[in-house]
Amino acid sequence: MFVVWCEVGTFVFQIVLFLLLRFLPCTPPFILSMLADCGRSDAERACSLNNVARCAELISSFVVSNFFAGFALFPILAISAITSNIFVITLASLINNCSQRVLHNKGHQTVALQNRKSGLRRRELRACCHLKIKFGSNYIDNGTPLLDLWICLLICLTIVVSCLTLYTRYYDSVTGPSDGIRWVSPWLNVLSILFEEPASVPAILEKRAFYRLVFGIWSLMAVFKTNCYNGIMITNLNAPLPGTKVEEWNDIVCERIAGGVNLSHKEITAWVEKTAISKYWGNAVVVDNQVYDTIKLTNPFESENCFRLLSPILPRPFFLKRSTLPANRFFHFEYYKYWDLDRYLRNHYLNGDIRNPEFQLLNPKHGRELPDLSERNVTKSTEELNEMLTREILKCGKTVWIADSDEPEMSGLNFYNDGESKIPQYFQGIIDAGIWSRLEQEKWSKYLSRRVKSRVDTNKVSPVRLNESILTLFVLCGFLIVLALVCIGCESYSTIWFFITTIVKRIRWNVRNMFNLLVKGNYNVGKICN
Repeated sequence: MFVVWCEVGTFVFQIVLFLLLRFLPCTPPFILSMLADCGRSDAERACSLNNVARCAELISSFVVSNFFAGFALFPILAISAITSNIFVITLASLINNCSQRVLHNKGHQTVALQNRKSGLRRRELRACCHLKIKFGSNYIDNGTPLLDLWICLLICLTIVVSCLTLYTRYYDSVTGPSDGIRWVSPWLNVLSILFEEPASVPAILEKRAFYRLVFGIWSLMAVFKTNCYNGIMITNLNAPLPGTKVEEWNDIVCERIAGGVNLSHKEITAWVEKTAISKYWGNAVVVDNQVYDTIKLTNPFESENCFRLLSPILPRPFFLKRSTLPANRFFHFEYYKYWDLDRYLRNHYLNGDIRNPEFQLLNPKHGRELPDLSERNVTKSTEELNEMLTREILKCGKTVWIADSDEPEMSGLNFYNDGESKIPQYFQGIIDAGIWSRLEQEKWSKYLSRRVKSRVDTNKVSPVRLNESILTLFVLCGFLIVLALVCIGCESYSTIWFFITTIVKRIRWNVRNMFNLLVKGNYNVGKICN
């Protein structure tokens, strides 16, 4: 019973809707019911609507009656371009502004840990995915090379086309004449399905069971392969290949040291000399110890194939030689690590393993500041430099951002050889009573009492600028619209000229009648409607 009512109600609903719009258009929830003068009729408004209807009728007759169906493509193209510019670019600007706001907030959350070596022990790595496309080395399932895929595809095409060709050529010799079935080209149908463009098939061939079996199986396989390959290609163009993902410190190291587990002093010295570590960081020591700041540190060994290591800017009170050395924290962290390496080269004693990332990243092929050396500009504030670092990271090139971890690091105290001493118990009582935490607060308040209170300025969200990809989108849309208008003008210039002259004559006639109404008072409403 319910199904019957649904079938009848669907049909009756359309009829009732038409009747309501015809006789009671001012009934809610119709849109006309929102107007205060919905029940009244205006002759001038009816005449203006009549003019609009005539214009629409002229365009429709030009498209339908004269068989210029291509004309309908240009208004649709203009509407699509306008819609794309309004919605797509608006959403893109929203995502861009949100990303900048998040990075800006993350930059302000970074806190410096001074006089504490534990703050430099644990670092967290964040990097943008680097877009890297290798033609001829794409993979479908991370195991099937592109060459093998094309070979299998060509074999399938050859088998399908051969079967259909033999069937259409030699079917007449078995069953007699077949009304021209031998002149059908199987290549056209097979390739059209592969490129997602349907082609017409003769009715006499379409009804054959052999054709349906062979071509039906190929159609399913071709549609599946085409859609899968399109999706995978879009993914590869928008996301990096698996080999470019950065998850560990060793993924960004350039030219790791080679050798066994226990490297000799001679091997480590040769690696330091080969990678120019001693030369670059030796120059850094000279620049740091100079008195008049006449020498600036340069890095002629930097390579574009290695990752650029960026980190937060050091505060001005703790770093005064910003015009001669990079002003970020990770550079000075590596600077002290070079002292340990240099001490090992002299005394044969290294505090740590040479294979650790902090020693491997001493390689001068890694860039350690912005390409234009803006970090050394003393006139720029820390906020301006953080903004420049944010823009450099948002380019998503071979750049990594290194900062302290936001996760708390567990720490504690351990007493050895205490014996029967009660010092551990007394110390635990001090911690439980809150005395230790109070001493820590007094210590940090004394240390931070003379520092200026920081102020976080609320930056206005800047709109998307017309550069790079956004400008390309506008240029493409504008070019398509201009090309469409040029094609319309070339194909139907006589019709457009007639349409323009008709509008000009009608406007002139309306102006003349309006002038007669104002001067002579003989304005005829009936003539306007006619």
